Amino acid sequence: MQVPITANDQLASLAQRAGAGDAAAFAEIVERFQADMARLCYAIAGDLDLAHDAVQSAWTIAWTQLARVRDPDSLRSWLLAIAANEARRAVRRDRLRRLAHLRVPDARPAGPEPRDLDLERALARLGSSDRELLALRFGLGMDSAEIAGHLRIGRSAVRMRLHRLLHRLRSDLTDG
Repeated sequence: MQVPITANDQLASLAQRAGAGDAAAFAEIVERFQADMARLCYAIAGDLDLAHDAVQSAWTIAWTQLARVRDPDSLRSWLLAIAANEARRAVRRDRLRRLAHLRVPDARPAGPEPRDLDLERALARLGSSDRELLALRFGLGMDSAEIAGHLRIGRSAVRMRLHRLLHRLRSDLTDG
């Protein structure tokens, strides 16, 4: 009787072959996880160009470090962690670049600033760690256990952060 090969077995085999330098196996890994990594990077960076740069950097790191992956079952989490770190780095680099070119206007515009009530602006005001949390939960469909493993925090901490974050967003969006 043959034992069926599971998706985890196939992924473990791909990771092992890619870690040994098999470019075709690595290309298949890229094909499987590119979209998830791109969504996560975009959610963290909030900018398509920064997200693209972060994903490219993440793949370069993954190619050089893949042989060190101890548990091929955690390949997706490992890749997402690299992508998230690279997106955060890209955001920091961009922020520093912008500060270096910052010009202070001569005078402030008269009158009160309008209150931003739309979702896009509310999300843009969030920090990268908050956008990452939302992307993991709602963009990638991870549950609190998966997110806890990715962020290396407890499940209850994930649920609490999500609750507070959603409450804050609702408050921003309902003028409340």
